[in-house]
Amino acid sequence: LRSSEGDSAPSPAYNNLLALESRYGAALGLLHRHYERDTSGSLRDATILLKVWLRQRFGTQAGSPSSFQLSLLLVHLLDSRTLTHAMGAYHLFRVTIRHLATTDLSQVPIVLPPDELAAE
Repeated sequence: LRSSEGDSAPSPAYNNLLALESRYGAALGLLHRHYERDTSGSLRDATILLKVWLRQRFGTQAGSPSSFQLSLLLVHLLDSRTLTHAMGAYHLFRVTIRHLATTDLSQVPIVLPPDELAAE
C-alpha cells in the first residue's frame, strides 16, 4: 500500500495495518475479558447482528471494516460507557450503528487496545 505510484514511503493505511497486526494478542485478551462478563449473551448476539449487517452492507468489498474491528468497537463503546452489559442485543447493535453513523473516525480515532494492555 503506497500513497501514490512511484512513492517509496508507506501509506498511513499500511502503517495502521502493521500496528493492528502487531497488537492482536492484546486485543484478543481485551475481547475475551468482555465476552466472559456477558452472562446474558447479548454482547455475543449484538456481535452476530453486526457481522450480518457488515456482510449485507459491504459484502467482501476491499477496505471495508472487518468483523474483528467491529467487535473491538463494541468493546470500546463498553469501556467508554456508551454501552453497558445490561443492554439487550438489539439496543447494543443500534447504538453501535448510530455511533458509526455520527462519528468521523478520521477526526476522532479509536486506539485499541488501551495502553495498559499493550504492555502485557
